[in-house]
Amino acid sequence: MNWRACLLAIGSCSCAALAGPLNPPAGPVAETGRFGPRVELSASNTPGDADSVFRITAPGSYYLGANLTGQAGKHGIEIASNDVTLDLMGFKLTGVGGSLDGITSDGVRFGVSVRDGIIRGWAGDGIGGEIVRGAIENISVFNCAGGGIVVGARTLVRECIVDFADGVGIQTGVSSMVIGCNVTSAAGGPGILVDNGSRVESCQARFSLGGIEAGERCQVIACAATNNTGGGIETDISGNVVDCLASDNAGHGIQCGVGSTVARCTALANSLNGVQVSDGSTVVGCTAQGNQGNAGIFASSLSTVRSCSAEDNANAGIRVNTGSVIEACTAGSNDGNGIQTLGSCRVSANSVSFNVGHGIDAASDSLIIGNVCDGNGFASAFASGIYVTGEGCRIEGNSVLDNDQGLTVDGTGNLVIRNSASGNTNANYAILSGNMVGVTVVAPTSGLLAGSSGGAGVGTTDPWGNISY
Repeated sequence: MNWRACLLAIGSCSCAALAGPLNPPAGPVAETGRFGPRVELSASNTPGDADSVFRITAPGSYYLGANLTGQAGKHGIEIASNDVTLDLMGFKLTGVGGSLDGITSDGVRFGVSVRDGIIRGWAGDGIGGEIVRGAIENISVFNCAGGGIVVGARTLVRECIVDFADGVGIQTGVSSMVIGCNVTSAAGGPGILVDNGSRVESCQARFSLGGIEAGERCQVIACAATNNTGGGIETDISGNVVDCLASDNAGHGIQCGVGSTVARCTALANSLNGVQVSDGSTVVGCTAQGNQGNAGIFASSLSTVRSCSAEDNANAGIRVNTGSVIEACTAGSNDGNGIQTLGSCRVSANSVSFNVGHGIDAASDSLIIGNVCDGNGFASAFASGIYVTGEGCRIEGNSVLDNDQGLTVDGTGNLVIRNSASGNTNANYAILSGNMVGVTVVAPTSGLLAGSSGGAGVGTTDPWGNISY
C-alpha cells in the first residue's frame, strides 16, 4: 500500500471512531447552567413552606417558567442555600395584599445571583433578606411597600430599575457596586444607599427622600440626582464624586465629608448649597449655578477649590474657611459676594464679576494675587471689587475694574502692591492708614502710538507701585 492509501485508511478509521449515533436519545434534553442541569421552580421541584410560595434549598441553577402570583403572609421565592443562580426569564412576580418580599433569603446567603425579571406590588421588599457576595442584574421593581432592592455586603446591583418603593430604592452593604441603575420615587429613604467602600456608577436617583447616599471611602461616578426631597448626592469621609449632576434637590446638591474630592460635577438650582465639602477636601472643575443656600460652592477649612464656576447663586458664589485655596475660578452674577474667605487663605488667578456684593471678601493673613474683579457691587452701595478686613494680607497684582468701589482695605498691617484700578464709581482705592502700600499713581494717557516706540509710561518706575487709570 502506498503512502496515500495509508493516510486514507487512517482517516477513515478516525472518522468511524469519532462518529456518534445520528439520532438523539429519546426524552427531553435538560437545560444546563452554572452548577449543572437547570431546575424549574415548581411545587414539585421547589415546594414552598409556611412563609414562601417557592423555596430553594440546594445550590444550583434555577429558572422561573411562568408568572408567579404571591400569597398573603408569604414571600414569593425564598432562597435557603448558598451558591444559587436564579433566572426569572423575564417573567413577573406579582404581590398581593399582606404578602411579604418578592424574593428573599432566610438569613445570610452567599453567592446568590438573581437576574432578568419584574417584581411588582409586594407588601415587603422587592428583593430583601441578606444576600452577600451576590449579584442582582436586570431586575425591575415597581410599587413595593418596603424597599426596592435590599442586599448585603460585596454585592453587585447592575442595570436595575426601582419605581415607587415606600422604603429605600436600592440599598447595599459594604464594598458593593451599583451600576447603571435608575430609581424613581423612593418615599422612605434615599434612592440609592450604599455602605462604606462602595461604588455607584452611571445611576440616576430622582423624586426620592434623598438621591444617592454613600458611606466612607465611596465613589459616586457619572450619576444624576434630581428633584429629590432631601439632598442630591452625599458621601461620608474620603468620598469621591466625579462627573455627576445634582439639580433641583431640596437639600445640598452634593455634600461630602472630610478629605473628599468632587471633580467635574454640576450643581443646579438646589435649595441649599450647590457643593458643600468638609475639611481638607478638593473641589475641581465644578459648576454651581442657581443654588439657594449660603454659597454655590462651600468648602470648610484647609480645602482647595480650583477651576470652578459659580454663577447666579442666591448668596455667595464661592465660600471657604480658614487655610483654604481658591484658584482659577469664575464667580459671577451672584446675589452676595463673588468669593468669600476666612483667614489664612490664598485667592489667586480668579475672575470675579457682576456680583451684588463684594467681588472678593477676604479676612486676615491671606494672599490675594492676580485676580480680575469687574463690575461688582452694582446694587450694593460701597461694595468693592476687593474688600479686605483684618491684617497680615498680601494684596498683589490684581485688576479692579468698574466696581462700585475698587480696592478697599479696612484692616491694618497689610501689604498692597502692584495692583491696577480703573472706572470704579466711588474710589479706585480706599485703604486705611497703618498699611504698607506701594506708591500709587494715576497713569498718564499716551498719545497715538504707531510703530515700535512711544507711550507716556504709567507715572512711576517703582516695580511695587499701584496704578489708577
